[in-house]
Amino acid sequence: MSFGIDGRDLPLLRNYARAKQAYDSITPIRGTTTRPLGDRRKHHQRIEEAPRNGAGAAGVACVLYHTACVTYYEDGTIHLAHGGYVSQSTCTFIERIAPVSEVRMDKKRGCLVVRVAGGEYQCGNDGLWLRYNPESTSYVPVDPVPFAVTLVDRAAMREVKKQYAAFMTYAVGLGKLTQWDKPEGEGVPVNAAELLEYMASDDIEDWAMAYRKLMWGAGVERTHYDYQTNRWHSSFVCDKKRLDARLTHMVKQVHASEVLVSEALPLGQHKKDPNNDYREV
Repeated sequence: MSFGIDGRDLPLLRNYARAKQAYDSITPIRGTTTRPLGDRRKHHQRIEEAPRNGAGAAGVACVLYHTACVTYYEDGTIHLAHGGYVSQSTCTFIERIAPVSEVRMDKKRGCLVVRVAGGEYQCGNDGLWLRYNPESTSYVPVDPVPFAVTLVDRAAMREVKKQYAAFMTYAVGLGKLTQWDKPEGEGVPVNAAELLEYMASDDIEDWAMAYRKLMWGAGVERTHYDYQTNRWHSSFVCDKKRLDARLTHMVKQVHASEVLVSEALPLGQHKKDPNNDYREV
């Protein structure tokens, strides 16, 4: 179970002037320089003076624990940051305080997704800068980094799969003729590279080994009643569609650099990356 802040006591600070006013109006905790933001019992939520930015503008930072999540500057810019903590608490803290519409997590990419100015933008390890636009009377991102998705190069995938075509023909044919009992101790996950090596082999014994291993991810269980033993009996056969899906999964794991390509999304657009995990393998 995880716990996060509720943020109900946090103020909305639309600009530097509001942030500076909040800073000046909060009396520090006696004997310290801590100025709690919202509930005075919550010292992990506070407001502080920030170092000047590159343009020399004075700043005020709203801090969650040890991270300056929202920093306002006198020149009209705002810096958002997660400090390495991509969490619901960070999202809630920024969303309640900063002039943005929504903040949520993208755990796969290790960043925050910030909805502002009608788009969704990435707040990564370097944070996200916003600047006030007088024409639209709203904040807009400054030099945002587009999200990227990992796509499958279909032509490259077909080319890689050719080396396993002979085994696939064997497996599909064998699945029509035989059924296998569930082997004991065979449920341990198999290394994908090792299994593909068996499948690319010319040795029929390697193919038989690969076929048995694949039944755990590509096999279909069939249950029937055995009247001789008076008990239900399970057997497995390789399903063609599941077999091809398992092969695709393993090729993405082992041949990621050959079959996967990265493509940037248009600025302001965000969507899940279904193949991101293969990039990390």
